[in-house]
Amino acid sequence: MKLIPVLPHEFDAVYSEMENNFILEERRDKPDALAVMDEPRFTLYHMTEDEAHVGFVSVWQFEDFLFVEHLVTYEPYRKKGYAKDALTCLAKSGLPMVLEVEPPLAEFAKGRIEFYKKVGFCLNDYPYFQPPYRAGGEGVELILMSYPQALEDPARIKNALYHTVYRVKES
Repeated sequence: MKLIPVLPHEFDAVYSEMENNFILEERRDKPDALAVMDEPRFTLYHMTEDEAHVGFVSVWQFEDFLFVEHLVTYEPYRKKGYAKDALTCLAKSGLPMVLEVEPPLAEFAKGRIEFYKKVGFCLNDYPYFQPPYRAGGEGVELILMSYPQALEDPARIKNALYHTVYRVKES
């Protein structure tokens, strides 16, 4: 497994997969998503195996942690360990990782949480609400998960995400 940055001319295909895998409230509008590609802290990667694009992962690099914003394994490649491999590649940076998951109310959400736990992530018992990606949009109640241990200062992480990723002030 290799993580290779997505080039601008490849963006449309990746964004199409983002639309297929995330509800409107969990992703940016296409022009805003394209603009984020120019952010110095942000990288959108192809997950590749034997030259095939098997998925994508978008990552924000902070001074002391990585925020995994989106992670998708494409349909034909699911259940083959590629998401785990991508997270393992990111862990090689030596920085802790943080990501957001839906509360365990639906079976798919429970399964996603269990997957991340098996990879070594911890579910943080801290109230968290993802701000809207767009003006007039709705935020989403989510939960922060972290690797390799629970967050010592979840409020600091939340504020960093709000400021840099969502461009809002602390609430």
